[in-house]
Amino acid sequence: MFSLYTEDEPNHKIGFSSYKTIFYKNFNLRRKVPVKDTCNLCDSFNAKIKNFQHDVVLREEQELQHKQHLLKAQEARESMKHDMEEAKTNNKLETATYDIEKVLGLPKLPTNIVYYKRQLSIYNEGVHTSSNDTPYCFVWKEGTAGRGAQEVGSCLKKFVDMYLTPETEELILWSDSCGGQNRNIKIVLLLKAILEAHPLLKTIYLKYLIPGHSFLPNDTDFGEIERSIKYQIHNLVFLASSSKGTPERLSQLSVDEQPEAASSSAKRSRGMINIFNDEKVVAALDKSKVSNRDAVHLAAAIVQSLRIDLETVTLNMSSVRLARQKVRDARAIKIKTYFKTMELKALVLHSDGKLMEDVNKREKFTHSSGKWKY
Repeated sequence: MFSLYTEDEPNHKIGFSSYKTIFYKNFNLRRKVPVKDTCNLCDSFNAKIKNFQHDVVLREEQELQHKQHLLKAQEARESMKHDMEEAKTNNKLETATYDIEKVLGLPKLPTNIVYYKRQLSIYNEGVHTSSNDTPYCFVWKEGTAGRGAQEVGSCLKKFVDMYLTPETEELILWSDSCGGQNRNIKIVLLLKAILEAHPLLKTIYLKYLIPGHSFLPNDTDFGEIERSIKYQIHNLVFLASSSKGTPERLSQLSVDEQPEAASSSAKRSRGMINIFNDEKVVAALDKSKVSNRDAVHLAAAIVQSLRIDLETVTLNMSSVRLARQKVRDARAIKIKTYFKTMELKALVLHSDGKLMEDVNKREKFTHSSGKWKY
């Protein structure tokens, strides 16, 4: 803070001791090391370094790894600062950070009985743009949808559709490394869809901070929101007005904007064509030893090459697994029925000599010296 003060006020020269005295006495402020939300790796390194006081080699090794970890975190933060500064001078570039606030329980009343009552949970996804240093809040109730990757993706889509300037060609998104909400394949696929739907938007970069060192500008916005709640501002408008934004920057998500999480009609709109219900397809996959995951990739590539809309085809691992199991069961019943209707006088059984269970799963047959034993 003293360094920042000397940079901003070069004409007012003051010593560090005088600055410290004024800071403590006149402003009644204190600084301390954070006691919660600390980095898991940093705490682990500090504990190991403390335990290895008598072993110089192990202590120096842990100190080196700790420094490397802090260096990576610092490099990621410097990269984010560079992107944010560049967005202020380049009108074709926008850098935004996004994060979801902790659950807000409303209403906030001083009555003691409220402490024992079930409150309404309010979710808030914050997006902070660097070009104009503006926060945007996307709010919804717990009955509308959850707070997973689908909801975060819906907020990002609405932000791009409503607030991203038309001349933007590059979008850089920074967030923490939370796998359930930010760092997952669902967000990547949604950004791919956004990129295809906006022809002027050429590139989207998705970047993450190091876990444990992921303080974002959104955290400052959330702090102002929670401080406003603390001072009994009984209106959801505080979500926008308490930050640097205006009430127009507060958006409330509806059920229609959460198709993956809240709308039951979204399940009915899935593809109804399942190519894996065909016995020949399942037999070819089994013969080639193709896994369910690889089968989805192969089917998607074939469907696209035939210029068929992917939304009309069922392509997911669970559907493939169930379809293959259904075809196998039907084929087994067909074979059993075929053998029951045949009048067999002799039957030759070929085996590779491996251990084989009986049909009734009570006895095991093994082959030894050219004879069958059981």
